[in-house]
Amino acid sequence: MSWKISVFLAFFCTFVIAEDDNFKLIFFYHFLPADLKNFTYKLTPEEICKMDKNPRLANLGIEDYEEAVKVLEESLPAVVGRFEEAFASFKAKLDDLDEEAALVLKEVADKDRTYRQRMLNAIERYDRLSFYGKKSLEEHFPEIAKSCSDEMVRRMVGRGK
Repeated sequence: MSWKISVFLAFFCTFVIAEDDNFKLIFFYHFLPADLKNFTYKLTPEEICKMDKNPRLANLGIEDYEEAVKVLEESLPAVVGRFEEAFASFKAKLDDLDEEAALVLKEVADKDRTYRQRMLNAIERYDRLSFYGKKSLEEHFPEIAKSCSDEMVRRMVGRGK
């Protein structure tokens, strides 16, 4: 499976998971790529409830893009087109992203960590990026680059300078 699909699906499942973590809202606001924020903002309350109640979406057992589309077609067919648009936009950015900068996104998308740990790891990885890596991240995912360098966000997650 392509790491790009893994990263996208990890971000996609972020808003479906009910994790008892005070950092979920900070994560969603500051580290979720704009493509996925726009996708989730367009969801109706009914669609969000259906996603929350669908064990296959909440389970994070979805391993590939086709499976994610299939699950959505079964439970929320009206959402599939918007999901595909968000994926296409996200993938286009990832395709152009510098390899070094892509490591920051992999940290943010790591499903095995809490939201706070994901943010801390992303900030630490961002701090180690070269000038060109930072420029690439700023160009393709400005919301994440801005959050990684924002002092207020750093303090909220416990990584202030």
